[in-house]
Amino acid sequence: MNLRAIILDDEPLSLTGMERLLRRQGVDVRGAFSDPQEALLRAEELAPDVAFVDIEMPGMNGIAAAERLLARLPDVQIVFVTAYDQYAVNAFDLNATDYLLKPVQTKRLETTLARLASRVAKPSGADGPSGRRGVSTLCCFLRLSVMDGEERAQDIPWRTSKAKEVFAYLLHMRGRAVSKDALIDLIWPEMDLVKAQTHLHTTVYQIRQTVKGLSLPVKISFVDGGYRLEMNGVSVDADVWERKLASLIDKAPPPGDELERWMQLYRGDYFEQEGYLWAEQERERLRMKWLESALRFAGELGARAWNSVAYTLLTNVIARFPSVQESYELLMRMYHRQGKAQEVRRTYAQLREALREEAGEEPDVNIAAWYDTHYGRG
Repeated sequence: MNLRAIILDDEPLSLTGMERLLRRQGVDVRGAFSDPQEALLRAEELAPDVAFVDIEMPGMNGIAAAERLLARLPDVQIVFVTAYDQYAVNAFDLNATDYLLKPVQTKRLETTLARLASRVAKPSGADGPSGRRGVSTLCCFLRLSVMDGEERAQDIPWRTSKAKEVFAYLLHMRGRAVSKDALIDLIWPEMDLVKAQTHLHTTVYQIRQTVKGLSLPVKISFVDGGYRLEMNGVSVDADVWERKLASLIDKAPPPGDELERWMQLYRGDYFEQEGYLWAEQERERLRMKWLESALRFAGELGARAWNSVAYTLLTNVIARFPSVQESYELLMRMYHRQGKAQEVRRTYAQLREALREEAGEEPDVNIAAWYDTHYGRG
């Protein structure tokens, strides 16, 4: 395979020397640039398979240039070229294909080109875990995960917890650009700025590689000095859940099968397992929306007869919100209509125990009066 390459190096001798070495190896050098900005402007036109990038360049260093290049060409392979061995570790932290030390040796370059040829030859997504094709939905409820076309939720193999959190935050922002400074303040607040910027570039690169391995069509774009997650048709379970809720509210009572689907979508609270502090406001908003809706639907369904969907809703409310008295009252009235006195008594006892544990309180006077009227003093 004839590799297509571009070279970024601010030193003229190094630039021409690298170009000469690559051409001798049969590489199609599409462009050699001393100005990273020019390389970025022409990158999509030149469509390289690989970019050989000098790390130490004035103005925009090689790590920043590589990150911006990947924003335009997510599949391009990066090979860092440096005179300083200390940068080798940084290169692999960025998950680059390889690094080369100056002066570049022919034998070492041949090894790199062989590695590149094998990577470029692989079809897109070939490195992704099996069974992860056709991703249609990103999940925020309970934990960050993906759901494929068969509605199977699967965890994402993040390289670091920081990569996971940056992606989660960009997903949380839903298409709005987030500045680099804002991400650094959020994820690396105590770190030296220069070091934090390097970590951010590395993390964004790792995210792009992970997303590519999943064959997930979302894309991180670099816009106006910040990052934006473009969804490209991929849904978010929280958004699907809210749209379904809006459609159910117009139907009284809502159809049981549609309501069950709505219940299944809410697998847990918003980023519940991750516990991100920045998600707390949205987590609480959705929790309250779920609670109010569950009580409303349960009341509508169970107002006249026993209803299994209403029962499931109410038991879920009690499990999540043990001190919300309305759920116990609705459940007791459903049992009462069925003549299940023992279940009414058991539910009332459960209510009293929950309230005493939470705040040392007794049931609401209206609930207590209803219970006393039908089942004697509690």
